Amino acid sequence: MKILQVCKKFPYPLTDGERIAVFQSGKGLYEAGARVSVAAINTKKHYTNPQSVPEAIQKRYPIHSVIVDTEPRVAGFIFSYLSGSSYNMDRFHRASFTRLLSQLLTEQSFEIIQLEGAYLIPYIECIRQHTHARIVLRSHNIEHRIWQRNADFATSPLRKRLYRYFARRMERVERRALPKLDALVPISSADAAWYREQGYIGPMHISMTGFDEPKALNKQINCELRLYSVGSADWLPNIEGLRWFIEHVWTRLMAEAVPVTLHLSHAGLQKDFFAVKGITWYEQINDMQSFIADKDVLVVPLFSGSGIRIKIPEAMNQHKAVLATPIGAEGLDLIEGRDIILANTADAFVQSIRRLHEDRTLLQTIASSAYHTCRKRFDNRILATELLQFYNSL
Repeated sequence: MKILQVCKKFPYPLTDGERIAVFQSGKGLYEAGARVSVAAINTKKHYTNPQSVPEAIQKRYPIHSVIVDTEPRVAGFIFSYLSGSSYNMDRFHRASFTRLLSQLLTEQSFEIIQLEGAYLIPYIECIRQHTHARIVLRSHNIEHRIWQRNADFATSPLRKRLYRYFARRMERVERRALPKLDALVPISSADAAWYREQGYIGPMHISMTGFDEPKALNKQINCELRLYSVGSADWLPNIEGLRWFIEHVWTRLMAEAVPVTLHLSHAGLQKDFFAVKGITWYEQINDMQSFIADKDVLVVPLFSGSGIRIKIPEAMNQHKAVLATPIGAEGLDLIEGRDIILANTADAFVQSIRRLHEDRTLLQTIASSAYHTCRKRFDNRILATELLQFYNSL
């Protein structure tokens, strides 16, 4: 079976959840027996030099891309507003990428076109014109929910109004796209439920992002507990959640002299946060597994978003404990107190971090349970094989 993955971000290097989700899906399908190619928008903001992709990957997983400037523009917003479309989606709809898709679909024959997320919906018309392949939306998130929760969390009245506007426009596009699809592959059961509520009755298969079994595990716990948080710098929930954590949780931990450190990438925060005591900043993380290896606890302070946070099973796969908000852990169906620790307030975060530092047996137990749960439920070979079986049934 030949599969074309269509994505709005170049799927390499594996520096954020979206890239990991796309790459792991393609890698798994290839190893399950499919022939997989990629058509990617290579945004200027997240540009990757195609020549930097290792030859071994490019040979079995060819990535075709065009450079696109997706930066917000006032003129583009006005045009989308007047036309009734979604501006967030329109930023990724470009003639150069349409031409790339047309060329690939003309020169090659595919059985499945796997759209990696709702932002690729505008390309359905182009795809239909050039192929009879089944078009499948692999839904990473219910996108309008992210904007609605951003609105709920925002303190500025202007931002609330703008985010709600984005949510309404995005929801309309997501709903109207459903009859145009041949199948849906949501990344979580919660997202699948929303699609059914909208009246979708077509083929559907839930497929989370999987991970390969690690070659080595570092189970040693540091004397001074090392917390870490990672996330895309351009995703608003990451930035706002991390800002909240530093202001309301981390400053208290430092004032109370709790022996912990925090390790962060430059997640779009103001420079005044860079001097906060106890935080080590990383300008760029090129090898996520090596970065995670000597840390102890992943913190996920998210109060908005949708889909699943891939960073959580990624940490579990590395035998790390996870402390998250209920929204941060949404869609993963993990057992609180066994696979993960949940907290929703600053007090709860502080108390949980103190407890994990003081009770090393608990920390080891949570990390071990998380690892075994990940290997049981997020094995990339199993998930990819099941997805390919679903595609064959189409």
